[in-house]
Amino acid sequence: MDLQTLLALGVLSFDSLNAYINNLPKIPTRIADLRLFSEQGLVGTNIVKIGLNNDKLVLVPNVPRGSPGQPKNLERGKVRIFETAHLPQRSTVMADSLLNVFDATKDPAGESVAAVVNALQVVHKRDVDYTIEWHRMGAIRGQVLDADGSVIWDMYDEFGVSQITQNIGLGSENTKVRTKLLGVKRAVEEELGGVPFTGIRVFCSPEFFDALIDHKDVRDAYQRFQDGAALRNDPRAGFPFADMVFEEVNGKIGGQPFVPAGEALAFPEGVPDMFITRFAPADYIETVKTLGLPYYSKLGKLRMDKGVELESQSNPINLNTRPRAVVRLKASGG
Repeated sequence: MDLQTLLALGVLSFDSLNAYINNLPKIPTRIADLRLFSEQGLVGTNIVKIGLNNDKLVLVPNVPRGSPGQPKNLERGKVRIFETAHLPQRSTVMADSLLNVFDATKDPAGESVAAVVNALQVVHKRDVDYTIEWHRMGAIRGQVLDADGSVIWDMYDEFGVSQITQNIGLGSENTKVRTKLLGVKRAVEEELGGVPFTGIRVFCSPEFFDALIDHKDVRDAYQRFQDGAALRNDPRAGFPFADMVFEEVNGKIGGQPFVPAGEALAFPEGVPDMFITRFAPADYIETVKTLGLPYYSKLGKLRMDKGVELESQSNPINLNTRPRAVVRLKASGG
């Protein structure tokens, strides 16, 4: 059976490949597990207009000329146009690699070949999910970085707003840490302006986390609580204190740590549409004017039918619509 006939069977069609990759289980990543970001697809565009309304970023509908105007109360000059990220992954399956896999008499539907391609889709999706996780961490801190550490989007610079920064003073034994953290909570509440939230989570660098749990004020408080049990175990996955949950976040991409050394990011959870992800359609003929999906896969034949090239891609933009509600914490110093 030649390659053209194999492709015509349908198991490697554009629709079947897309259905497979979009139904693969989610790769476990911390931000995805927390369900912070609400996801939707964009219709027929990879362009997002974002405006500023009372320090909240809002999506501005991209409507045809002559349609009603944009939402009221957007600050003049504070509408920006962004393109979604384009995250392609490619692999090549040579015909020779299928010689010992495909047997037309035993597998007339070509499912053995599909299994080879599907295994590559799993790898593609894993790498895309890790990249989206990195972009989402950047969205939380207001600056989305590329794989090499370069800046893709800096929402504070784009819209001329400043990030709230508070020094917790963990380098001083006399600091009333709980009082400092209540100030952080008040700052978040003020920026939300009465919008309800379910709690505050703090993503910490290892240095900030260690300074927090080793501070005398914190240790004394926990010595009086369950005989200090929380400090005898490994608390890095979630350490509750001052009505917040502190969590150590490690890892680097392009030499850049998820959270800078000695710092932490405090943000509210449960705020509707504060963290959003939008997916644009793929750059294929088949996807023109369609609703964007999280993932796409497509096969193309190599020259002289020597094999096929598999491409998987995602086209996301991850945004924090309330950037000033994320407070940057410093363990000590200026």
